[in-house]
Amino acid sequence: MAPSKVRTPKVSRNPDLIRGVGKFSRSKMYHKRGLWAIKDKNGGVFPKHDAKPAAAAVAVKAPKFYPADDVKKPLVNKRKAKPTKLRASITPGTVLIILAGRFKGKRVVFLKQLPSGLLLVTGPFKVNGVPLRRVNQAYVIGTSTKVDISGVNTDKFDDKYFSKPTEKKKKKGEGEFFESEEKEKNNLPQDKKDDQKTLDASLLKAIEGVADLKTYLGARFSLKSGMKPHELFDDGATECPVCLQIYSSEKIKEEDEEERSVVPRVLSCGHSACESCLSRLPQRYSNTIRCPACTQLVHFPPQGPSSLPKNIDLLSFIEQHNKTPNPSSSSTTNSQVRKQHDFIPGLLWSDDEEFYSNWKDWILPNDLLSIKEEENCKLGNEDFLSLSLYQARVSNPLKRWCFDFRTGQTVSLLHVVSSSFDASVNDKKIGVCKLGINLSYNARVMEALKRLREEERAELSLILSASFRQLRVCKVYGLWMNSNDGSVFLVCQHFDNHLTNKLLCLRETSISGDEESKDETIWNVDMNEETMSGFALVGMDLCEALIGLHYEGVVCGCLALSCFPYDRFGHLCIDPNEVLVMGRRVQKGIAEIVATSSINGVNSDELLIQTQASFDSGQAFVSPEVLLRLFNSKGIVAPDMDSLGYSVGYGSDVWSLACTLILLLLGDSVAEGLFQDLYHHLPNSKKENCDKLLGVYNDWMERTSSKLGSTLSTKYASLHQILHRCLEFNPGVRPQVIDVLMCIRELISRPRVDISVNLVDVVDVETVHCLTLGFLCDSLKEVGKELETQENGYEVCEVNQGGVEFGQVRDGTCERDAVKGMCIGKLKAINLQGHIDCITGFAVGGGFLFSTSFDKTVNVWSLQNFSHMQSLKGHEHRVMAVGIPLAQESLKKWFELKDWRYSGIHALAVSGTEYLYTGSGDKSIKDYTLTYTMNDHNSVVSSLTVCDGVLYSGSWDGTVRLWALRDHSPLAVLGDNTPGSLSSVLSLSVEPHMLVASYESGCVKVWRDDVLSSSIQTDTGANLALVMDGRWLFMGGWNKTVNVQELLGDDELRVNVRPLGSIPCVSVVTALAYWEGKLYVGFADSIIKVYYYEP
Repeated sequence: MAPSKVRTPKVSRNPDLIRGVGKFSRSKMYHKRGLWAIKDKNGGVFPKHDAKPAAAAVAVKAPKFYPADDVKKPLVNKRKAKPTKLRASITPGTVLIILAGRFKGKRVVFLKQLPSGLLLVTGPFKVNGVPLRRVNQAYVIGTSTKVDISGVNTDKFDDKYFSKPTEKKKKKGEGEFFESEEKEKNNLPQDKKDDQKTLDASLLKAIEGVADLKTYLGARFSLKSGMKPHELFDDGATECPVCLQIYSSEKIKEEDEEERSVVPRVLSCGHSACESCLSRLPQRYSNTIRCPACTQLVHFPPQGPSSLPKNIDLLSFIEQHNKTPNPSSSSTTNSQVRKQHDFIPGLLWSDDEEFYSNWKDWILPNDLLSIKEEENCKLGNEDFLSLSLYQARVSNPLKRWCFDFRTGQTVSLLHVVSSSFDASVNDKKIGVCKLGINLSYNARVMEALKRLREEERAELSLILSASFRQLRVCKVYGLWMNSNDGSVFLVCQHFDNHLTNKLLCLRETSISGDEESKDETIWNVDMNEETMSGFALVGMDLCEALIGLHYEGVVCGCLALSCFPYDRFGHLCIDPNEVLVMGRRVQKGIAEIVATSSINGVNSDELLIQTQASFDSGQAFVSPEVLLRLFNSKGIVAPDMDSLGYSVGYGSDVWSLACTLILLLLGDSVAEGLFQDLYHHLPNSKKENCDKLLGVYNDWMERTSSKLGSTLSTKYASLHQILHRCLEFNPGVRPQVIDVLMCIRELISRPRVDISVNLVDVVDVETVHCLTLGFLCDSLKEVGKELETQENGYEVCEVNQGGVEFGQVRDGTCERDAVKGMCIGKLKAINLQGHIDCITGFAVGGGFLFSTSFDKTVNVWSLQNFSHMQSLKGHEHRVMAVGIPLAQESLKKWFELKDWRYSGIHALAVSGTEYLYTGSGDKSIKDYTLTYTMNDHNSVVSSLTVCDGVLYSGSWDGTVRLWALRDHSPLAVLGDNTPGSLSSVLSLSVEPHMLVASYESGCVKVWRDDVLSSSIQTDTGANLALVMDGRWLFMGGWNKTVNVQELLGDDELRVNVRPLGSIPCVSVVTALAYWEGKLYVGFADSIIKVYYYEP
């Protein structure tokens, strides 16, 4: 390459000395520029040049109007059109499946690719009705079937062949504009019809030469339920469901240079996983793992995954469609993506970015707080958890946090919700769910927040924003979770000194030890200016704290002295956590009063004692409209405040504030009078005697006002007047908090201008939210559900052979099931009499109930009216179990050899339409195609059930064994069969991920995901029968009682069993079944009872 020319900077021959004045003269420049040489060369005359031709006129004139903004000049498209690349699996003659359009699902023959990139296909038309047409290759699926098209001529078919003739549109005149013309039907030209016939004739010769090919092309492609066409040939089917690594017959290297095998191995359930992941899956039982695709228990060989068969078809498919090497073997970015997939699946909030962004900043770090030791012992108490506040200390403050935390600072914790994921054993900061996904601390808090209702989260957000913006409201820092039990708390600022402690100190210093004067007043009896100044300071702080909440549209609903702590500067502020706890206590107290009074018929005097006990402990002041609203919500008939025009608003807090101020002036006597006079009449008042309630209330208000007038002198008449107005029954006529504040300020000074008057119209009335009536205070479970079940009165109807009269039991009358009917005391029962000996089992199917008995018969009952349909006979011995028979005649008989330990079949289970399983006295389980016999039990097999491809067998040897139905191999053994703990299994009940077994010793064990979650020891003897439906567990046995339990699974590892109630019976319970809200109970005295709820 030649060197580039060196360019020198241009310098003027006559530089300027100053602007317009050159350095050299004109004559000097004449010689310097060499003009004399040019003149001499041309005979003493300067040469003359011809004039340049004029420029041609512009053809297009520039427009007179120019746009205000610059118009961007479009870029020149320099991209050249390239031919569309054809898929490697599509070759001429390939049979394709059309996925969209008019011929969706039809099979067609691919002929060639046109210059436009579209595919030329045909049915042929004579076979399946698909003519010559163009199809985009994105809307077809290629198959492995080929057709020989060597004898088909397609030269004349191109894109122009399918173009439509262009016709110029005729302009319509005024007369023709409204005239409608019928469009001419486009008929296919005859020459194209001839081309289709010629093409079909040549194709049919090749198609008819292959057997069944013509029928194959004429059949429409269809999918089974749950199948998706894009998943049949997608790469998702060629990757491991655990590590998301694409299968390969070769080993790959990880980031740590460790080689791992990604050969697909086939499990007994039919799914595949890579060899390395199978070796790392946890084995809860020996030689048993859970399939990562379907979570089914499958057999795992002791030699390891290498002994499992390879998925040869899947490997050949990968080799054909993935010619390029595995990208992850040479790149580390895919492994990072694979690690991210271990965290994302299963999170409830992973698809909701807005939810995560709204709450992620309110989650406090896990190591920020530490609960005191004396508080940890109270974590298991449910009442303390929801009705009290915890205390924690800041152990590891973070400087990056927006709040200024100090080491050792005390905060208060209010329980909001509990996470469903429990902490792992090794690391308490990580929750592990049943699928093995490691959840971080923030993810567990997010999962708990997602479980809250939308209204509860909105209320939490309102409290957080209100405390963040207002100074006289204790700061709510955010949400913190205790990793030990997964409880999520609302963390609030805490101060040791509050108004209650301060008043107790004043009582000790201001009042002597005379017991008679203690109830007069907390302050000095003589209301001098010094005393009233202290009262004014406290009253102003109370008003300012309430104004801060009202400014955010928040109403407390109830107030107590404990809701107002002193901050570091000696000012009173309001604690949102204390307000919520006080609201929960009020709601629980009312719920207990309502439940007790509705069940036991408590009279007014006892109700007064209960009401006083519920409110006296915390001295919570609840306004009449809030209290009546609470009683109405709990079912007590009381005057409706909304119908009277009395709504809950800022005036409700004004009433509570006035009671607090009067308490400061008069002492505890005002609280006692309030409980004895006012709260006593509110729950007993009806809708008809509103005037009586108003009369009682006015009497109480006049007595309180007279006491206040006798304590205050005429100098403080304005204070007496405004407090009297605050106690009005109508919230609309009560003054605002700002009016009370201005009145109290006048006790200290009388400012000429009060700028706080403008605060009244800041908040809109429609945005008011009452905390006591809110969802956070109403999240407690209803009290009295167990008390209501004490009155176990139900109607009994006898049914023999004719059934129940029409109208007594209707199909679909179980709007509430038997459990809810038992809870509200409206449970009914029907007696079905058809057997003459002990009932042994039930089965439901086809709209019928099948019952077996020792009387060697199987009775069939209608589920619509419980009439006896027929009796199936033919057994020579006692019938111990029943499947669902399809006809009256027995299709086939199997005989079990008699044994000295037990005679006949003791247990029976049916797996769809495939197999019949029986449990016998010879310790075996037989499959009645008589193909397999499973002999691992050491005693009589007493119970069998099938669920999700697994056979569960219970035996007298005290164990429950799990068998795979595909190959009848043993999967796991549940229970302990050691000699010292032997107890026979009597009954089994299985649902997905849940197993319940009853033992002869009276023990009931619950397994969740093959892990023992709960064990119950009953004192009523052995439970001969049990059945589980959802979270309800029914058990019955020798105690002649059906016990109803509720399975509470607050987390993934523990199942709590809570007794709900019992149904007394007159005989031993031997069989149980639960179907569509009805409970079927079989007794030893040959009676069958059906319990149900009918409104």
